[in-house]
Amino acid sequence: MGHIARCRHRGHGGEQCDDCCAGAGLAFVDRFATWAAAPGEGGGRAVGVHRR
Repeated sequence: MGHIARCRHRGHGGEQCDDCCAGAGLAFVDRFATWAAAPGEGGGRAVGVHRR
């Protein structure tokens, strides 16, 4: 089962969140515009998928 976590560092982009996740031992898998996995970026929010 997966876990849901929010990036606590507001104001930085997806790549910076990915770096934080990598530091915690998680690898980037994909990024979506919505929780329903809609494609696209922008709009100020994104759903990042990472895996151990």
